[in-house]
Amino acid sequence: MGKIALIMIFSVIIVFSAIMISVHHSSSSIPEKVAATESEMLGEKLGNYAISYSIKKLVDGNVSLSPDDRVSYGYDDFEIFNGKIDSIIYQTNSTLDTVTVYAKTTYEVANQYSSNYRSAKLRINSSSTSNDFDNAITSAGTVSLKGHAYVIGDIEENQHFTFLDVFGTSPGDIKNAAKELGSYYKNPSNHQTIGDSITWMQGDFHPTSWWNGSGILIVNGDFKMTAHSEFDGILYVTGSFMMTAHSDIRGTVFIQDKGKSKLRAHSSVIYDEDLIDDDMDAISSGRSYELLSLE
Repeated sequence: MGKIALIMIFSVIIVFSAIMISVHHSSSSIPEKVAATESEMLGEKLGNYAISYSIKKLVDGNVSLSPDDRVSYGYDDFEIFNGKIDSIIYQTNSTLDTVTVYAKTTYEVANQYSSNYRSAKLRINSSSTSNDFDNAITSAGTVSLKGHAYVIGDIEENQHFTFLDVFGTSPGDIKNAAKELGSYYKNPSNHQTIGDSITWMQGDFHPTSWWNGSGILIVNGDFKMTAHSEFDGILYVTGSFMMTAHSDIRGTVFIQDKGKSKLRAHSSVIYDEDLIDDDMDAISSGRSYELLSLE
């Protein structure tokens, strides 16, 4: 009888141990499962934030779009809510009618990672600015040509216009777009290299000695162009304006200063509608967007 009781006790101990081991294994996996579930749930919220942030950048005019283009932004150090925005991509079609936004995020809870991919497709509705771009030079003051200088296109003098009239958006929006593109320069040098999109010069700018540039150039100061310098695009100057010594501009010029602007010594301004149209595509804030799908 004692042997039977001993066997039964050992049997109960073995069964109990097996149950405890099973419970231990099950309980030890609970935090991991909870962490994985929480990571997935919070990762989805971060994905929603990332796609909303991406669309806001677009609507605010901080993304330059061209037909059939793919613009990528890397955010390896963009950490938020214990997660990370890995990348944001803008893909346009060939006619610049639509743009698809892609946002990839990663979220981590207790070494449990979840990746989230969100996308949004938007229709691009172009809106025109209140100013037409029919003139080679539009000035709030007068324009003087001497010494073989010439202009091909209309010159409109003593005109009242604002920055908003020309670009359909505020100076702050354009300045922020230039900063986003790395094309904002304070007190620029005479040979400051610029891109072909939006450039903001904070201070006087005197391009010289075979300098060349293109795109939309805002000079918040005086502008003097000399010595075989060339610019293709839209030039907006808030201060005084002067060209001399075989310098050339192709596109259109806006001069906000009410004084006398001067073209001298074989300098030229040539109106070019195609260049203007291409450059205005860089200003997204001149567009509105309609959400077509969100995934």
